[in-house]
Amino acid sequence: MPRTLLPGQRSRLLVVDPATGDVQVVLESTRVLVEAPNWSPDGRWLVVNGDGLLWRVPADARGVDETALEPVPMGEVPEINNDHVIVPDQGAVIVSARDGHLYEVPWDGVTPGGTPAA
Repeated sequence: MPRTLLPGQRSRLLVVDPATGDVQVVLESTRVLVEAPNWSPDGRWLVVNGDGLLWRVPADARGVDETALEPVPMGEVPEINNDHVIVPDQGAVIVSARDGHLYEVPWDGVTPGGTPAA
């Protein structure tokens, strides 16, 4: 079962400009506990885990809610935990599923994912 927010809690996804220290709220949710943010290799997306799924949100988004989260298609991959690694050279994301296995999911979302990772 994925981790969830308790009543009254909020989950925030922030970006910080390392040069200025400026903090921007990308996303704030009262429904989805977003975890483990990563930048996509091209810098267009922020990738997060939440509710046992893998999501992405445009990196330039500001002040949006959970409706801005786009699911990354994972085919038949079972519910995932909060671990994932983007593999830039392969156009894929390796996710850790709650069944104890690792799966490679195509980043482009065109090909349904779910192949066990070697």
